[in-house]
Amino acid sequence: MHITLPVNRFYYDILNFCLITAFSRASVIEFRVECVEILAVKTILYDPQTFAKSLVMHNFTFPKSGVMQGETAAEYIKNHPEVDKNQDGKIQYVLLEGEAGHQDAISRTDYSVRTVLDAGISLEKLSYQFADWNRGQAENRMNRLISQYGEGIELILSNNDEMALGAVEAYRKAGYEPSQRPVIFGIDGLDDALEAIKDGEMQGTVYNDKEDQALQIAKLAYEVFKGEQQVRKELKEGRYYVSQYQQVDSSNVEEFLDR
Repeated sequence: MHITLPVNRFYYDILNFCLITAFSRASVIEFRVECVEILAVKTILYDPQTFAKSLVMHNFTFPKSGVMQGETAAEYIKNHPEVDKNQDGKIQYVLLEGEAGHQDAISRTDYSVRTVLDAGISLEKLSYQFADWNRGQAENRMNRLISQYGEGIELILSNNDEMALGAVEAYRKAGYEPSQRPVIFGIDGLDDALEAIKDGEMQGTVYNDKEDQALQIAKLAYEVFKGEQQVRKELKEGRYYVSQYQQVDSSNVEEFLDR
């Protein structure tokens, strides 16, 4: 991955990056110069020492979102035995994955399923489908699976809300009433997903607190510009801020819709 800045690097006092993958870090390092402060948002680091000391990370851990998705799904299934439509003691499930080899997709997939199993719920995998984080691709994948399994799918775990919403759309267009559909869980807390939870078309998501992230990175940028240190002193190791995920279901969705 390469990053091209539109003007000479010395025009910048602060660079704010959203590092979607760990592989992005090499590109950021190329722009590390003494006169530039780099603020990186939304990334997981396997080797933090690779970065310059001036780098401030606004960081959260990917496994946590998968764990929280699994917890939300497990709690719902335990409280709603009707999820097991065929009453065979197992939940037949489909997993919609972001992209092959992406560390976030791998982590969310692994921890979500593992957490449901650890809660004592038996699962039977019907299919894992890559949909590249995309709503349209997820809808296409689910159209094929609906044709194959019909009402035999009891649970859908999706690496993000966009793909979960694609599943919702596939069932809607196929003419399935909400009571005929599987329970669907996403991650991110998109507005459309929150509305779907409110309407009973999704059962849960994990809220990625974008408001908190934006606020904290803005505070850091302002502090760097002013030459102050107070906010930085509150960071772990003077570099890390951890933005917390939050579980969302029908019991608290209104709180997040009002944000």
